[in-house]
Amino acid sequence: MSMVAKLEATSEQALENSTDWSELYAQMISLGVSDPLFNAERFHLVPVKLLRTLADSLSKYQQQKANIDGSSVAKLACLVHSALGGKKSSVSIEAFLPFDLPKDKRGIQESTISAMKWALKNEKMPPAIVGMIGAELA
Repeated sequence: MSMVAKLEATSEQALENSTDWSELYAQMISLGVSDPLFNAERFHLVPVKLLRTLADSLSKYQQQKANIDGSSVAKLACLVHSALGGKKSSVSIEAFLPFDLPKDKRGIQESTISAMKWALKNEKMPPAIVGMIGAELA
């Protein structure tokens, strides 16, 4: 391999690994991060790994929040769809949510499930709450 080819390969690899600071900063600002650590003057001092992890976590949080905020509209859309489509039409609420749900359908941690089962078993919850969460625990 010639010296020129080595330099080209090295520069291409460096380009792939480079950080677009302006894009990262814009992403952090758009996600609503207002900590003084992330202000424009100190932004270059924050580790890139921290920034990317934070950006990923915040974008997942925003997707979850959008799904939660849109759940009532999605339920209404399911109701309208079933009313207009008749008995044979079936659609899930997930079809009307802005983002896909995580692969874990239940979305409840095992520790939470065990605590809720204990509370149900020991009659620590009102019957209305039991009716709402009973299907999730089965």
